[in-house]
Amino acid sequence: MDSVRLNSLLANGAAVTLSEVADGAEALALAEVARARFKAGVDAPALAVYVARDGQRQAAIEAGLAFFAPEIEVLSLPAWDCQPFDRASPNAPVVARRMTTLSRLVRSRGGERPRVVVTTVNALLQRLPPVSWVSTESLSAAPGNAVDIGDLARWLDINGFSRAGTVRDVGEYAVRGGIVDLYPPGPLGAIRLDLFGDVLESIKGFDPETQRSTHSVRMLDLVPMTEFQLTSGAIRRFRQGYVATF
Repeated sequence: MDSVRLNSLLANGAAVTLSEVADGAEALALAEVARARFKAGVDAPALAVYVARDGQRQAAIEAGLAFFAPEIEVLSLPAWDCQPFDRASPNAPVVARRMTTLSRLVRSRGGERPRVVVTTVNALLQRLPPVSWVSTESLSAAPGNAVDIGDLARWLDINGFSRAGTVRDVGEYAVRGGIVDLYPPGPLGAIRLDLFGDVLESIKGFDPETQRSTHSVRMLDLVPMTEFQLTSGAIRRFRQGYVATF
């Protein structure tokens, strides 16, 4: 199907089925659908969702889109790499990708370019946090803002960040006097907050290997590291529910 025909069908709200796409060409076809969906402007925001059979195919699709269609915003929603209620927790990078995507979907309606959510069957079967929680449980700061280190540390603790002596991995944070190092999910990388009293003086990126500051950051927008909050009330409800069930 050519792009003109695809644009016409989507503009009229018709259901479109693409079949017999050659193996390896899925990213090309998905890019055409995303572009056509964006140009049609039906039921904004323009958004395409690709459901892969597993994580390997998801990674291949994301790599293909990055190569063939770099102008498209790709939002990755992977499945956990463990079972729910397992003794092992999902890896921090997996949760970081999920929360970054959920926050981006909730807080930005797009419109400036095509966007595609790439996920898997297992990821769709998992329960997601409510939209209201994702939209409110975020923390923004900029140089000149008033920031209380104690309040910031409490927010990091209940939202899945782990306190460490030295920040090296995603999901860690450290407090040294008026300096707070943290490694949030998302593309920013490791961040260093320099405070004078309760005033945030600067935000800088730093290299976790050398611990040296590298560049200035104008704005910090934090999302939780977990899909639930480890508050005393949440822990109590979990214990009660666990005892009642098992």
